[in-house]
Amino acid sequence: MYLRDTATPITLNEDGSLMSDKEYLNYDLMVGRCLAPKRNSLTPYLSSKAKEPTRIAEDRRARIKSEKKLVESFISLFAPRVDHMVATEFDCSNGIADLVIVELGEWSPNGKQISQVNSRWLYALAMLPYRRAFHIDSFTASAGTTHRRAVEAMQEFCEAGFCRASRGQNMWLKAYQPRKVLKRTCAIEAKLSDWRRALSQANRYKDFANEVWVLMDSASVSAAASNIEEFKRQNIGLVAISSSKEVDFLFVPAFDNPRSDSREWQANGLMAALIT
Repeated sequence: MYLRDTATPITLNEDGSLMSDKEYLNYDLMVGRCLAPKRNSLTPYLSSKAKEPTRIAEDRRARIKSEKKLVESFISLFAPRVDHMVATEFDCSNGIADLVIVELGEWSPNGKQISQVNSRWLYALAMLPYRRAFHIDSFTASAGTTHRRAVEAMQEFCEAGFCRASRGQNMWLKAYQPRKVLKRTCAIEAKLSDWRRALSQANRYKDFANEVWVLMDSASVSAAASNIEEFKRQNIGLVAISSSKEVDFLFVPAFDNPRSDSREWQANGLMAALIT
């Protein structure tokens, strides 16, 4: 798992050469939320130059060689704002998303602090009573862990500045409340052709993401497009990119809250650790 360009936001060339037209530079990356004028569809026409219909058909038959190339081609067309970051191979304990795009919220100093805590413990930290003393045994029970591991976690919380020892044996106090650093999360599963498997894997990412998408090669997206009702039913977006880097958003999902609070906190911790 790593950030694109070692945590440097992706930017377009100054001359906008990655886009087909300057009018399409004004858009929001959070996939599908295009602010630019539309060409009789939900999405802008993205290519280096406009092509004749016959040429477009020929280009769309050329297949992309690998899922890695598929992801790289998609990334190359988009430019996150300074408050967006991109990570690939994002492992949030319920499948590995090929691509994650996040919009950052409040960062300093909270982001650095939560990056110092094991991401799997962040939800437990967030659920601790705020500014009220608690016994280590109550934390052990609520976290469903052993006494030893609870003590180790508490030491992490203290070193990161969230907790401190309180009066009384095995008593602790949460002095600082962690806050999520991700304002919005989009997770993408890339597949060259197997849309059913892609949809199944993408569904797992709903645990931590606000938007989930399947990214496919335009040359083999027809079967998925024919089953677009299944994507709509699961509220999972479908986007296709061709070997000539033309993009079609076939279904744009509605913004949704993550399915799992614990996975959402874990995603926040993982991204914070990547950025710091």
